[in-house]
Amino acid sequence: MSNKITINTNQSPYFDDFDDNDNFHQVLYKPALPVQARELTTQQSILRDQVKKFGDHVFKNGSRVTGGELVLNLEYEYVKLKPQYNSVDINVAGFSGKTIIGSKSGTKALVLGNSAIDTTTGDPNTLYVKYISGVSTTDKVQSIDVILGGNSFTTEPVVMITGGGGSGAAASAVVNSGSVIAINVTNKGTGYTTTPTVTLVGGNGVGAEANAVRDTSAVFLAGERIASSDLSISAVVVDSTPTNLQTINITRGGSGYTEAPTVTIANAPAGGTNATAAATISGGIVTSITIMEKGAGYTEAPTVTIANAPAGGVTTIATSTLATAVGKGSSASIAEGVFYVNGNFIKTPQQTIILDKYFNDPSYKIGITATETIINSGDDLNLLDNSQGSSNFAAPGADRLKLSLTLAKKVLTSTDDTDFYELLRINKGIKEKDIQVPIYSVLENTFARRTFDESGSYTVRSFNVQLRDDPDDATKFIVRLDPGKAFIEGLEYETIISSDIRLDKAREVVNVNGFDRLMQYGNFVITKEINGLFNISTHQTVDLHSVTSSSVVLTNPTTYANTIIGTAKVRSIDFSSGSGTSRIINLYLYDLTMTSSNFAAVESLVVPVTNASGAVVSSPVVIGSSATIIGKETVSGAIGVNRIPSTSIFISLILLMFRRPRSSLSVVC
Repeated sequence: MSNKITINTNQSPYFDDFDDNDNFHQVLYKPALPVQARELTTQQSILRDQVKKFGDHVFKNGSRVTGGELVLNLEYEYVKLKPQYNSVDINVAGFSGKTIIGSKSGTKALVLGNSAIDTTTGDPNTLYVKYISGVSTTDKVQSIDVILGGNSFTTEPVVMITGGGGSGAAASAVVNSGSVIAINVTNKGTGYTTTPTVTLVGGNGVGAEANAVRDTSAVFLAGERIASSDLSISAVVVDSTPTNLQTINITRGGSGYTEAPTVTIANAPAGGTNATAAATISGGIVTSITIMEKGAGYTEAPTVTIANAPAGGVTTIATSTLATAVGKGSSASIAEGVFYVNGNFIKTPQQTIILDKYFNDPSYKIGITATETIINSGDDLNLLDNSQGSSNFAAPGADRLKLSLTLAKKVLTSTDDTDFYELLRINKGIKEKDIQVPIYSVLENTFARRTFDESGSYTVRSFNVQLRDDPDDATKFIVRLDPGKAFIEGLEYETIISSDIRLDKAREVVNVNGFDRLMQYGNFVITKEINGLFNISTHQTVDLHSVTSSSVVLTNPTTYANTIIGTAKVRSIDFSSGSGTSRIINLYLYDLTMTSSNFAAVESLVVPVTNASGAVVSSPVVIGSSATIIGKETVSGAIGVNRIPSTSIFISLILLMFRRPRSSLSVVC
């Protein structure tokens, strides 16, 4: 993050010439000498510098100190409104914080935010709500919907609510220009088992009709009137038939583009207006598509076509959606808190920003931006001298340096981080980065040193690795690193989503003869006094004896059998050292079967030459091979002879740091 808070106070009228290189730590006032404004300002600068030095030791710049939790809302329900109600422009801000009720749906919701008409994009007045009723069947009159307004009304007619098995419901009509434009429920009543009948009586008019609403819907309905529960403000939801484009969603960003590709949107039906859009690329990938003209007259979402990528690239794929009266947008909110920015502990109020008005699959960096301003008594009357108990307009007083933090968003490809401190990163609605705790500075390094000294590097949740073919390029494959958490040299590293890297598949072959290779055969025994040949090509079965090979009785089958305590098969042989009968050989065993005792009692192994039955049947016993065991090595998990630290963190980091060359090794032994 870049730090550009640079208001220069060492100029008129402040002349704050504090310089920490002077090592001035206190301003010492003297009797009989006037106090200078510069000295008072310098005194504050000395204290601020001391706070900054301490703060820099504890916190990194932009760190959360207390509070300031960030919440992502991908269920930010929107309701689009018509620009006028009762022929009067509505002030959408008037709905803030109010509970609203729909006349047709009976649905109740709390208003969380709003967005006024945008003349540039054509977006209408929009409310963002949290529904608090949902689909339900009630025994009360939730609302009354005016079907026909009638005419000739000079006064408000009486609203009669009858039938339905309940009682107590009451309502009042609203008349404008001779017609009933709304009916407000003043008492919902109770005990209604069916929908009651609504009749309008009096008012000198005719033709007005209305229906009671007892059951509530999940969301507001297109074209219905919504009103605040205190009846202070009303509006009408836009009509239901979508005819214009609302969003274009990228389903595959493609690759290899050297310039922004052309975006073609299918033509609107006859009488309609065609929509247009433009693409933005970064690193050869289409990162966003902006709707330039929304068009009109569409009856279904039009096809979006992106120009083909250059040779070797992958073409982008995108889809469109038509506008709807209600739906889901996205927002981010930050709670009240304190952040450490540029040596200052700055308080931020609770704030909410809209990420995408009518789309809940956003891609943004979200964080706070810092601004610095000087406030004088002309900006804030509270800065006037109030020594007499009221503001003195003739005594403006000192100015104030104000530092503010504002919740903000930036596109993922943005490189402008001037005074922007990122807290959350989302890509297509999925969190990629989420800073939830304070970020310590020198103090963190102290903790890390102690953690590493006592525990080393280790994983808390393994970074598992998956391999799969690249669906877009047959010459590549994808290595996916799953989310995990680790402490490397005492420092905490955590990922919350999978990360993919694309690697070239091996396509070149090299034949190599006569070289040592490391094979992983698992557990082995260390032997001496080797006699004969152990045939590993047939995975020969050997007898395990409880005495050394020189003590095995080879002249009598019965005595020979008395020292056998099990059998095993030989997988491989590995020369260790020595020559002749003094050779030390590692024999890799598997399929171990003990008939008595345990493997710790095995002292030698013998391969007898037998008939087809596999038993020693003649005397004297003839052995094909034998060896005396002088040591045993158990390899955990049978992964190899040598124990190698195999924590997944090192494997994962190596896979991400190094790319495999496009070659393979064909071994000829």
